[in-house]
Amino acid sequence: MSLRQWLQSLLPGSQRKPSHKEPGNSTRAFNATTTRHEINLIKPLPALTPREAEIVRLIRKGYSNKEIAQELGIAVTTVKWNMTNILAKFEVQSSKQLIALLATHADDSREWTILE
Repeated sequence: MSLRQWLQSLLPGSQRKPSHKEPGNSTRAFNATTTRHEINLIKPLPALTPREAEIVRLIRKGYSNKEIAQELGIAVTTVKWNMTNILAKFEVQSSKQLIALLATHADDSREWTILE
């Protein structure tokens, strides 16, 4: 199974018929029909500051902004500011999209590059 076929099997509603132009056993990682969404699925995770990594860890556990602020001993506005930066780094618009994106990755924060 090619990378493209495997990625398509992960996408809901991806029962598209294969094109006659697509090679059957291609060894290339990308071809002209690779979609932006497929490229985003295999894009590496962005670098996060230690505080951003901690906030992402708590978001994955289902904490609200208020609960994160209480847990970390910071203001809710600080959590919101960090969330703005996190969403921009992951190129998503909401925390729901962030959670959905992170669901496709292992639950291991060691994958993230921590900026010191």
